[in-house]
Amino acid sequence: MPSGLVHLTSLQTLPRFIVGENFSNSKLIGGPSVLNSLNFLRGELRIEHLEHVKNATSESKEANMKGKQYLQALRLYWYREDDDGGDADDALLEGLQPHQNLKELHLCGYGCVRFSSWLMASMVTLLPNLVKITFESCVRCQHLPPFGQLPFLKVLELYILTALEYIDDDNTSPSSSNSASEARGCLFFPSLKELKLYELPLLKEWPREVVIVNNYGSTTAIAALQQQQEVSLLSFPCLTTLNIKDCPSLTSMPLLPNLEELMIENVTEKLLQSLMMVAATNSSTTSSSLARLKSLRISSCPGPRISKGFGMVFCIPSFGVFGRKEIE
Repeated sequence: MPSGLVHLTSLQTLPRFIVGENFSNSKLIGGPSVLNSLNFLRGELRIEHLEHVKNATSESKEANMKGKQYLQALRLYWYREDDDGGDADDALLEGLQPHQNLKELHLCGYGCVRFSSWLMASMVTLLPNLVKITFESCVRCQHLPPFGQLPFLKVLELYILTALEYIDDDNTSPSSSNSASEARGCLFFPSLKELKLYELPLLKEWPREVVIVNNYGSTTAIAALQQQQEVSLLSFPCLTTLNIKDCPSLTSMPLLPNLEELMIENVTEKLLQSLMMVAATNSSTTSSSLARLKSLRISSCPGPRISKGFGMVFCIPSFGVFGRKEIE
């Protein structure tokens, strides 16, 4: 990027900023600090090749991302052959904290186990207006920020997080053994409409507040609260679209009364059994689950034959099974 960019203080559109290799030794290429005075930027800003930043702490802070109140979307990209970003990625991301008006956040290639403090500890207060989050190719990530507490989040996309086991952590959610009075009013993902989970090989559990049905038809402790009419489903109350692909450790399906579109690809037999159990169960806790489902797509899934009546059980207008030789 031309070093003269720093003088364009009234600039409103800069969709892409590329950090050059060895930028500190060049007058023609700038690092993130070049963005310092560009506080009128609007729309989307995509910063690429963050792995080239050497002085992570100083460069990121000088970028003054917190001063860019008109920016709607921030996309940060690291490209490296080595997945381990060490302390550099954490320090860099820490200094790139955006303004609280931000609506969309996309991180790709971040190389640390945890995310920065403004995401993990203070996301709800520092970024309360987020409506879309995409985390991609963060292969060392083991802990996610408290996404479920964001009041306006509508779209969550998690791609290729190969070390992730849980969508939430114990320290960000109340225990399922809490009383009804403690759980009442504590919705998780209250506005989420679309959830995509792709290539999460170790993901094994949904948020602990969600009612799930396993292959034996049992439910979690939250179901008891539901039967007592103390609380309704605590997670995903507005979810309409769910895509699950290449998640071999995920074995249960949640109860999603407002779900309209469901796509599952290359998942385990247990997950399919859980889905079938949701369809077959007539208990009071599941009578409304998937009642609004309009489209179901199942692709490349192992295990037993899938019944043609599967779609009829849900009364689904659009039902398809792909990559299966036997359908009875």
